[in-house]
Amino acid sequence: MTGSAGKLRALDGYVADSCYPSQFHQSFQPSWTDWNLERRGLAAPRTGRKPFKLVDLGCGDAHGLLLTAASHPEGQFVGIDAAPEHIARGHELAVAAGLTNVELRCADFRRARHFADESADYVTAQGVLAWVSPQNRSRLLDLAARWLRPGGAFTLGYNACPGWGRLAPFQKLVHALAQSASGTSSQRFTAALNRIRGDGMLPSEFWEWFDAQTDRHPPEYLAHEYLNDHWNPCWSSDVVSGMVQRGFAYVGQAIAVRLREDLYLKPEWRQTLATIGDSPTRELATDLLADTWYRHDIYVKSPTAPGPALHALTHRWWTLAASPEDIEYRMTTPAGDISFDSEAARSIVRWLGQGPGQLSAISGFAAADLLNSIDAMYMAGFAIPADPPGDPATATRFNAVLTARGRPVNAVASAHGAITAYRRGS
Repeated sequence: MTGSAGKLRALDGYVADSCYPSQFHQSFQPSWTDWNLERRGLAAPRTGRKPFKLVDLGCGDAHGLLLTAASHPEGQFVGIDAAPEHIARGHELAVAAGLTNVELRCADFRRARHFADESADYVTAQGVLAWVSPQNRSRLLDLAARWLRPGGAFTLGYNACPGWGRLAPFQKLVHALAQSASGTSSQRFTAALNRIRGDGMLPSEFWEWFDAQTDRHPPEYLAHEYLNDHWNPCWSSDVVSGMVQRGFAYVGQAIAVRLREDLYLKPEWRQTLATIGDSPTRELATDLLADTWYRHDIYVKSPTAPGPALHALTHRWWTLAASPEDIEYRMTTPAGDISFDSEAARSIVRWLGQGPGQLSAISGFAAADLLNSIDAMYMAGFAIPADPPGDPATATRFNAVLTARGRPVNAVASAHGAITAYRRGS
């Protein structure tokens, strides 16, 4: 019911009168996770095009999951979501594209535990933890533990404090005012937002920031973001502690710019953090120092083996994220302005400008020089991890179906993995 006298349809307090907008997140791809694990000295769940299983918890309409499945016919994929509309939408697209390696299930996290069987190599959950009740937060983390095999990886994306915590007063107000408005969740959000703006309840600086952040999002996104009863950005120390208690080792951030602390954190920050021994407290301190808004945590369940030697890392595949002429050999992080304009970096760009490839094919450089350069290019957003080439037939068919339907697409399926659409050389 969405009338003025009715309460919006919700699932455990989560807005459910409309579908969440289709989205794809690059940092939840298997190749991305593998690189982050191996670069930090841990074994990845798979090698090359080895068959694997990935489970997405809170998959929405499974748009991103289906892109991944179309790019990996050798994999098995399971999507879990409590909204029937999401699962129906994803299932219809999977059938139309002829995907046979995807299973979509409509279930809440309590029911899903009955078919979690410790068979997954990867579990992902993006945009769920900070929007559901405390009970379902716990169930989500329990599910990851039940579904993953030893050595499997869990990538968890969520709104984090202290950054998002500053929006708590706004969220409380817009949520409260929307309850007495009429219409759909998007209409109620807009009505509440206009009232707050018109009454001058917040300073102009807030609106400058808010409008710049939200112009690129559809109205449905804003309702899903702010109108949930259990909206509550997370403190990383709570999340990391909860995963450690479930037998996981915290690995690091999947957000590219967080790969290397020496390029991201100020020297004085690193000195402070070096005095903190336990990972939950260290992550909390890092978030406070860096004013973190988002986190994409990577955890490994009962790590089983060390990662490959340094020279072996050059055999991983990469693709450029921009055309070679658009690449700037510099980036800005909290640590300052960092230049990586070297012959090794330029050689990598020339090589990958021809298409996805391995760094090991570039001669004349030590492995350390190539890896330092690709680290910087990855952190700056100019290169992304890819997979060895696979059969492109399923990916090509899936892209054709999306194009024919005029579906909004922010990524493409490819023989080297699903890749954000603006990325070149795929």
